[in-house]
Formats: sequence, C-alpha cells, structure tokens
Amino acid sequence: HAPVDTESLNATVYDLTGCLLTSSEGMQCDLVQQVADSYLGSVSLYPGVLFGLSKDLQNPNDKTDFVRFLWSFLATRAGGLSEQEISDQAATCDFPSGKLKCAGEGDVCARWRSKTKGKGDSGSSKNGRCVSAQMQYVPAWSQHLLHDPKTNAWRINGTASTVADDIWTESNWNYGTPSAMIRVTETHAYGVVLFLSGLILTGACFWGVKRARQHIEKQMKQW
Repeated sequence: HAPVDTESLNATVYDLTGCLLTSSEGMQCDLVQQVADSYLGSVSLYPGVLFGLSKDLQNPNDKTDFVRFLWSFLATRAGGLSEQEISDQAATCDFPSGKLKCAGEGDVCARWRSKTKGKGDSGSSKNGRCVSAQMQYVPAWSQHLLHDPKTNAWRINGTASTVADDIWTESNWNYGTPSAMIRVTETHAYGVVLFLSGLILTGACFWGVKRARQHIEKQMKQW
C-alpha cells in the first residue's frame, strides 16, 4: 500500500469541513465549485425524503447538489490525479446532456459544470472530464420496505420479524415515538368575544370595589 499523505489528507478534511459544516462559504467554496454546479449557500445535512425510484438510478438530474458534489468529488479523487492533471489530460465530456460520452471503458464523466469558469471554452457545456472510477449512486432504504413502480408507493414487505434491518431509517422509531397532538383552535370571532368579556368583567370588578369602598366610608362617617 502507498503511504498516506497526511498533510494532504488533513488539508482535504479541513476544506470539506469549511464547505459542508459552515455557512460562511458553504457550497460556494472552491472545492465544490471545482467539480459541481451549485448556487446554494449552507448545506442541509438532512438526507431528504425518497419519494420513489427513478428508472435510471445513475441519472444525476434527480439528485441534490450535495449528492452530485460528493459523487463528482469522489470520482475525481479515485484516479489519484490532481485537479490540474484532470483539466489538462482527461478527455472532455458533457454528461448529463448525453451528447459527448466518455469513450474509455470504466470511465465516468465527472467534474461536470453547466458553464466553464475561467480559461478555455467559457459558456460551453463540454467541460466535464472523463476519469477512471467505479462510482455509482446507490439509494439506501429500509429492507422492510418495497417500492411499487406502477403506483410509485412504498409498502411494508412483511419481513420485519425475519430480516434484520441494516439501515436505520425514520421508520425505525419505537411505537408512539414520535407522536403528534392535534389541538382545535377557536375562530377569530370567539377570541374577540372572549377578550371583550374579559374587559367587561374586569371593569365590573373595579366598579364593584369602588362602590363598596364608598359605602364603607359613608357608614364610617355616620358613626
């Protein structure tokens, strides 16, 4: 095994932390913009909701900017090439538009952007680079769930008692957790009536106290 470049590893982790865990740069950091399109700021670390499965699981168009960045970042790093080597040596491609595919077997089109920044064919979509990497989008969901492509609905497949679920999902909450409470709210008119009734009752109390005080003072003077 080749020795680990600790300095380069630490620098990469530091850059990723600044891109994914801070809101100052977020997805606008250089590390993201080198390999992916994104107009987002801070990154939402919530994985999202899988509503259904597309016919082509490798189609990047239905993925989030965050997922596409991770895919492209890992693909460009898999070949061990530097950013400059990828730009200068790798063949161009324009995936996902599909007009210019990678010719090499095992090559994938990474570092794709809708518009080239910097030198070169600015505005062209053919700015992806073919890299040798075995990168795939692999959706993950509970093994107790089954997707019906005809109805685009999820259902329980009945294996909860026999198959151990290797993936934690929000469907793994204990019974009753999380829970929801429904509270019925009154109409605006009811609130207005209640408020006015409170004012009238408060005024009546003050008036009663004042009348009682005057009566007591009158009785005291007669003594």
